[in-house]
Amino acid sequence: MDEIFDIIRAFNRLKDQVETLNIRLDRLIKNPSVLLTKRIVDEQAAASLLNLSVRELQRIRKEGKIQYIVHKRRINYSLKAINQYIEKHTCSPSEPFDTTRHANTRQ
Repeated sequence: MDEIFDIIRAFNRLKDQVETLNIRLDRLIKNPSVLLTKRIVDEQAAASLLNLSVRELQRIRKEGKIQYIVHKRRINYSLKAINQYIEKHTCSPSEPFDTTRHANTRQ
């Protein structure tokens, strides 16, 4: 008889967890920007946010043009670093395009 009560308790805990996940999914569906509340993103996510390939992001990182974090041998980026990179490379409509600022520096 105790086994049946244990199974019922486990089922109820599982039901509560599913309801919690359902609530979280509903929030994400209604407001996808919630995903951007993470302050650290992996290389794939950072490349996606910058609309770059992962390889291009790696090249930019090796050139020292974007700050990054190494944790357990994995490369991550803070959203702050990504935003700083975007700000640094954003041209205003009133400025002419500066080719020296955006030149390819590979040799």
